[in-house]
Amino acid sequence: ARVRDTLTLWHLLSRVELPERARVYDRIAALTPVPAGVSREKALQLDQYHAKAWGCLGVAAFKEGEFVDAETYFRKSIALSSGEGSHVELASLYCQMGRFDDATRELNTALSLNKRDARAYIELANVAVSKGDAKEAIRYCRQAVFVEPKNPETHRALAVALVRAEQYEEAEVRVREALNSLGPEKPWRLRLLLAQILVRAGDVANKDRKKKDLDLYEEALSSVNDARNECGPNAELFFHAGIVQQRLEDYATSVKSFAECIKLNPQRYEAERYGRIMQTALEQQRRVFKVNLVFSYILAGLCIVLLLILWGTHFTGARRTLTEDQLVANSTTTTRVSKEKLIVDDTLLNVMTPILLGMLTVAALLPNLSKLKLPGFEAEISDPKPPDPNISSGPRGDIKFGSSLTSVDIDPR
Repeated sequence: ARVRDTLTLWHLLSRVELPERARVYDRIAALTPVPAGVSREKALQLDQYHAKAWGCLGVAAFKEGEFVDAETYFRKSIALSSGEGSHVELASLYCQMGRFDDATRELNTALSLNKRDARAYIELANVAVSKGDAKEAIRYCRQAVFVEPKNPETHRALAVALVRAEQYEEAEVRVREALNSLGPEKPWRLRLLLAQILVRAGDVANKDRKKKDLDLYEEALSSVNDARNECGPNAELFFHAGIVQQRLEDYATSVKSFAECIKLNPQRYEAERYGRIMQTALEQQRRVFKVNLVFSYILAGLCIVLLLILWGTHFTGARRTLTEDQLVANSTTTTRVSKEKLIVDDTLLNVMTPILLGMLTVAALLPNLSKLKLPGFEAEISDPKPPDPNISSGPRGDIKFGSSLTSVDIDPR
């Protein structure tokens, strides 16, 4: 709604008188951060030759899915000023449309105008990834880090390219180095990417294990929580929190995370599907819990009754009479002899008490063993798979408004 309102107000700007025009511009600025270089004065003067303003309009059109209009606005921006025009944004749009040759041409033009444009290198990496050339993508991302080493998005782009090449260890090292060296900024996207890398590493490490090692997943969840503290409510963070919580078999919390993701982004259909999967797993777990609880009560009651009988019989000294045949001395004849013995002697007491106490302990733990894969209760549920992180999600404009830099979510922002 914010993007559509911005587009509507932009077109309204030239149709109202100056006093109302100022109010319209102020509302635009409140809805969408104004890109660097766009001044209030030029906007109020209806400067039709402001290249960056046309680029801003192109980004807004892209967010509304109006690709043809976005291309028109970007081309208008380039026609007004090749130096300030939206070459990178147009290339990013072409990449989203699958026009990779056109994207490469525009990016080469942008680099001919500015060799230190990290956005252009990142978009070239995005083109390379789209073509399946992970090595070339890594090369472009390294160049982006070289020209802008203090930009967290260049480090993130390199880590994403390494993940695409399945070089998880180096990707993790790059992200951690960036988090430690980039100062007091809030690189929540880097923290989210670190969580994604840790989940991938955990999946690989636990692939052939009967018992999962949860350390990597717990660290991933901690990283997601740190990102949430820095960013606030965000659909992507809730989505990946749900993925990690599923790995930790915390199905109830996972369902809640996917629900929050859908609430913030109703178009995130994977969250809806994974939420249903986790709800099924949770219901299965609850069914197993109820069955285990019934058996727990039965087993505990039986053990308590047997213990009471055992110790009660022992303390009362209850005896039983046994008859035995014995040989008479110096004779081959036998005689029947009666003897009294304790029903529960010390030997029987020492053997049966630990056994019954052990069974009582098992009865107490049985309801919590709902994660056991018991025959008849195990459901065919596939693990939610986190999507591959994207190097770029489309044109995002210039400074403040955004850029074509890396993003985690697949929806353009």
